[in-house]
Amino acid sequence: MRATLSIGRLTICVLLALALGPGSAAQAPSDKPRPLTPQQQARLKECGRLVVDVEKLLAAGKQAEAVPAVKEVVAIMREVYGDTHEEVVRALKWLAEVHEARDDFPAARKARQEVLAIRTRLYGAGDWRLMDARLELDDLEDLARADADTR
Repeated sequence: MRATLSIGRLTICVLLALALGPGSAAQAPSDKPRPLTPQQQARLKECGRLVVDVEKLLAAGKQAEAVPAVKEVVAIMREVYGDTHEEVVRALKWLAEVHEARDDFPAARKARQEVLAIRTRLYGAGDWRLMDARLELDDLEDLARADADTR
């Protein structure tokens, strides 16, 4: 159920990234936006198609089938924007939510830990933007400890 909550946000992010280019998402202050190459633009279009496919799978309750496509979204975001970018963070958060919906807590934990690591590299350990990542990781741990009937 939670996995469907962020679908719209990620779709909007992908579409904005396509329209506005690499400067549209939050980046480290020292990073200067670079124009997207035609190959990167093509990859983002492919990503947009994948997001639509994933939305359909999730709406049909097929979370397990959606995982490879969401992983591909993460890979495309890394390819286009690099490993340390908010677009990668958004995609990883979506992947974590899909894993959580499947009760695959180890995979969700790995994605959430990576979100925290990327944001730490982007903004520094004391930055306020790390709070969400920490809270989401804590919430995941609480969810993982709960029995299936309580989730």
